[in-house]
Amino acid sequence: MNYQELIDDHDQIDELARQLETVAKGDRSNEQLADQLLSKLESVVALHLHKEDSFIYPRIAASVDPANAQDLITEFEQIKHDWQAYLGAWKDGQAREDWEAFRTSTIGMLARLRVRVMKETGLLYGMAMREGLIDMRPAGR
Repeated sequence: MNYQELIDDHDQIDELARQLETVAKGDRSNEQLADQLLSKLESVVALHLHKEDSFIYPRIAASVDPANAQDLITEFEQIKHDWQAYLGAWKDGQAREDWEAFRTSTIGMLARLRVRVMKETGLLYGMAMREGLIDMRPAGR
């Protein structure tokens, strides 16, 4: 796994989250755009989580500092659970049912998602680099 690929995923997640947050803060005329952005964000997050779940988390849990690693993994599992609950409530056009509730839920969830991305970048990947689990070289080298 390449560090830059993971960071690129984070950048894409952050940009989509910012766009969706901007739309959610607007009026309900943005329902269709909100649904499109949420669908795209769901896809990008799912692909990114698949990479992490299959590669980083199992090895981090067995790292030199497993207590700290386990705390992070537990925290990240909770937000993953909450993300799935959020998607269950709001994807597929459900925002049109209650725009104000969608707005509140979306702004809160996206703030948590961005915090997770920042923690992963700063903490989890630092641990992975120390353990030699990710490579700083560009892909293909």
